[in-house]
Amino acid sequence: MAEDFIAAAVECPTGPLTIDQMKSIRIYAPFGNEIDYPSRSMDFNKAQNTMVLGKGLMLFS
Repeated sequence: MAEDFIAAAVECPTGPLTIDQMKSIRIYAPFGNEIDYPSRSMDFNKAQNTMVLGKGLMLFS
């Protein structure tokens, strides 16, 4: 039996196809200088969508 192991996982939903799909159904936050902070998940008085996708990585050793 091994005494050590490495387990890793990665998710990358930020490919061009995913971004285009989110923009086409208008649930993705504006890009560029249109807004100071695109991700406003806790701003309950917002007037537009502010969803932002990100990458995630986990590594156990």
